[in-house]
Amino acid sequence: MLFVFRFEPTKFLIQQGRTEEAIKAVKDMYKYAKDDATALIYIEKIKSMSGKGTSELTLKDAMFNPRYRKATWFSFVYVCFHELAGNSLINLYSN
Repeated sequence: MLFVFRFEPTKFLIQQGRTEEAIKAVKDMYKYAKDDATALIYIEKIKSMSGKGTSELTLKDAMFNPRYRKATWFSFVYVCFHELAGNSLINLYSN
C-alpha cells in the first residue's frame, strides 16, 4: 500500500516547536481555522489537552510494561480474531 502524507501529525509539530508548519496543518485540517489567529487558538487547545506522558510511550513499553501490556495484547488478539472471523465483510455487506 502506498500512503502519501502531506505533513507530520499536528501534535508532533506542536511538541517539536514547529509552529509555522503546525499552523498550516491546522488550517488544512479544521474547517473554521481560516486564518493564523484562529489556528493558534486551535494549537493552544491541542497543547492543553496533550499530556506529557502521552508522547513518551514507546512500543517496547506498550508491549512489555506491566501497566500497558494487557491492554495492548488484548487489543492485538481482538483485532486478529475480528479480521480472521470475517466480521468486517459481514458488517460491510449486511446493510
